[in-house]
Amino acid sequence: MHTLPPWRVFSTHDGYIKIVSPCGAEIATLDSREKPTTGSQEKNAGLILAAPILYLALNALQANPNDPAAHRMALDALRCANLPITSH
Repeated sequence: MHTLPPWRVFSTHDGYIKIVSPCGAEIATLDSREKPTTGSQEKNAGLILAAPILYLALNALQANPNDPAAHRMALDALRCANLPITSH
């Protein structure tokens, strides 16, 4: 079983990107100061943030490939992966 969404992502004052569960448990920490600095850590954080929604969407699509709601869920997950990271 995975940690249920919604997960939150934010950057800290010391250069880390944190992803936490709804109750504040840490899911992942990325060091945004690491090379390469082309925004790859922010993009990685977006993918991690979208993981539970992508998982649910893929399960729904597998169960019913023609379900419009499952397609919307997958599109929502893709949008979630590209949300800007806020400071915390």
